[in-house]
Amino acid sequence: MLESDADNGNAMPFAVYASASMPVRGLFLEFIRKMKPSVKPTQSETTTSPAAPPLDFRTRQLFLACAGLILVSGVLVALALFHLRKAAIESGERLTASFAHIVEEQTTRSIQLVDQRLQAALNGLAQLDATNQLTEQRSRTLLKQQLSDLPLVRAIWFLNTEGRIKYDSDTGNIGLNLADRDYFQIFRTQPLTMFYVGHPVRSRTTGTWLISVARPVHTADGKFAGVIVAAVEPSYFQTIWRQADFGAGATVALWRRDGTLMMRSPIKDEEIGKNFSTRPLFSKWLPASPVGAFQNSGLFDDDLRSLAYRTLATQPDLVMVVTQSLVVILKPWREFAMLALTIWIVAVTILLGLCVFVSRMWKQRARAEAAGREMAQRLALATDVASIGIWDWNVDADTLFATSRCFTMLGDDRGDGNRSREQWLERVHPEDRHTVVETVQAALAGADSDYTYEVRMWHADGSLRWVTVAGRVLTHNADGKPSRILGIRMDVTERKRAETAMQESEERYRALVEWSPEPVCVHRDGKIIYVNPATVKMVAAKSAQELVGRSVLDLIHPDSRQIVLARLKNLAGGDTQNTLYELKFVKLDGTAIDVEIRG
Repeated sequence: MLESDADNGNAMPFAVYASASMPVRGLFLEFIRKMKPSVKPTQSETTTSPAAPPLDFRTRQLFLACAGLILVSGVLVALALFHLRKAAIESGERLTASFAHIVEEQTTRSIQLVDQRLQAALNGLAQLDATNQLTEQRSRTLLKQQLSDLPLVRAIWFLNTEGRIKYDSDTGNIGLNLADRDYFQIFRTQPLTMFYVGHPVRSRTTGTWLISVARPVHTADGKFAGVIVAAVEPSYFQTIWRQADFGAGATVALWRRDGTLMMRSPIKDEEIGKNFSTRPLFSKWLPASPVGAFQNSGLFDDDLRSLAYRTLATQPDLVMVVTQSLVVILKPWREFAMLALTIWIVAVTILLGLCVFVSRMWKQRARAEAAGREMAQRLALATDVASIGIWDWNVDADTLFATSRCFTMLGDDRGDGNRSREQWLERVHPEDRHTVVETVQAALAGADSDYTYEVRMWHADGSLRWVTVAGRVLTHNADGKPSRILGIRMDVTERKRAETAMQESEERYRALVEWSPEPVCVHRDGKIIYVNPATVKMVAAKSAQELVGRSVLDLIHPDSRQIVLARLKNLAGGDTQNTLYELKFVKLDGTAIDVEIRG
């Protein structure tokens, strides 16, 4: 800050020189902290002004009010973040339940397919037997044909009434006694059983884990004639489960109702076949309902997880379970919370700076208290709920399925979850529709497999909401064109509003410096990058453009340049402490003036 006195002793304008590397907020707060009245009230003005409370009392009240506002806003931010956290967990639970439904259907269809092949194999063996063509070689050929396009099944064999292998798709096992296996004993002990999925066992021939799927064979008069068995490789289920993007940290598992682990993804060989019946899923939740969701420590570890389970529609003894770590579910919430807290801290910092500004202005004018309160009241921290919806677009069929959040974020009822792309496009603001069309067309043309855009969409109440949409191409058809796109939709209206509010706030503070009667100048590495009108007037320049880009040394008298050079060197070394010293300035018309600078 520079000050100079004319010959008559009246106060002259002053200027502030600050390094451009200093943040704008810090420059502004430093400016208002150092600013002081240029004219003191006269004795008559003091005696005729309305009585005001003592300055210390008023300042104390102001800072108490400021602290109260900070406390209230902090509580509101905490409540909003708590609500958002709850909403994020609920959204994650719904997503986990949806994934559980998907994998349950996939697994059910796979087991049904195996059962169909077993029945087809039985029919084929019966036909060969009816024509007296049933030999070991022909039976093996028949069984291998049933395996040819069935990657999840490793082998099929037929056990006679004594439990010995009579027909087998593999070689070298004929006559092997498997009567002790559960898939044989179950039909002996429970004759009414018509289909059975056994416990995972290690193959006696290969040593790998297998899940047996068995069906009894009866004669025409209903007598037990043996068992046909398919050996299903558990690792196959991991392959089909991976087709759905469950996200980092998710686990998918197939269990027996008694707590025996059949298969899990990510696969851990040492856990297959172990019994987890003491876990709450099997001791509490599953007995109460065949379908459900809850939060608990993981089935395999102590991490807190969101868990959804479903019994298989055709096999009630089997249970599909999908879990997701709450740490992963809450990651978007944590990022938003950091943004909200950052905005709140910035607002609090600005609020405290304004309190300092107002308290100093009270020394000059009695009206400063009201003006300061008005300025303080203009500050607000606005946060609202950010929601995430998931959509799945079948491009070939042109059908679009969306989760309930996609509907509720726009004030709609979910309905059946289906809505055409044209219906969604109608909700987009007309000025933004070309963005949606161009972005999607680029993805369909194969230009981008991932895409993101932000548009305005009409809410059911008639308002406009800013929505971020991100999509990813998951599959392609035979022509190489995208056939399925999965994506998310997130309401970012409050973030947009916060960004706009921040920009307007910065513009107000910049205007305050621009209108200040005190000269302000900003430089970077000694080059002037900004001056306010008061600085232009002080140095007798025609306009600000005449000064911008020039060296600050052009305005310094030769006798004072060493002082300025030393100060610039200190600034370049990271010294931001304000120092008061005297200099001689040179106006553009050559006139020298004495100034006192703080910068």
